[in-house]
Amino acid sequence: MYLHCLPFELGKIILGIVSILLIIVPLIIEKFCKLKIEKYIKTIYYFFLFIAFILGILFSFYYSTAYFDLIVHFLFGFFASIILSNNIKVSNWKKWIIVISCVLLLGFLWEFLEFLSDICFGTDHQRKISGATDTMTDLLISALGSFVAVGYFYFMNKIKNKLHNIIDIS
Repeated sequence: MYLHCLPFELGKIILGIVSILLIIVPLIIEKFCKLKIEKYIKTIYYFFLFIAFILGILFSFYYSTAYFDLIVHFLFGFFASIILSNNIKVSNWKKWIIVISCVLLLGFLWEFLEFLSDICFGTDHQRKISGATDTMTDLLISALGSFVAVGYFYFMNKIKNKLHNIIDIS
């Protein structure tokens, strides 16, 4: 986020350190929090890191590919909803309200960090459009990703229940 404010080599060093830290986050959580993270969650996490960091930052997709930022925000909303939905143990509609709210909160926190970066370090995460438009678009797209995940799980549960009922009848 702040790398273009720093001398070229220092920026690469910081990006390398941040990348290593992000890669080992699941290991740190498992070791120090004594939590077992399921393989599919790690896969989703690493896939998202690959898209956001490797493609987005290292290969400059954020600047060279139209709508890449929106794709990343959509995937964030979708993947975060999948991960959260499997870890929240309340009734169905309450679970989805909590999941969508958490995704929006995380999206807000990210946009807040972008704003602070622009103010404190002179970065320009909003690029050519107004900051409010970029922020609201990013949050709406994250929410859309979350709603798509909710819809996916809703319909998959309906199909699973219908198949289960058909199999039980036979």
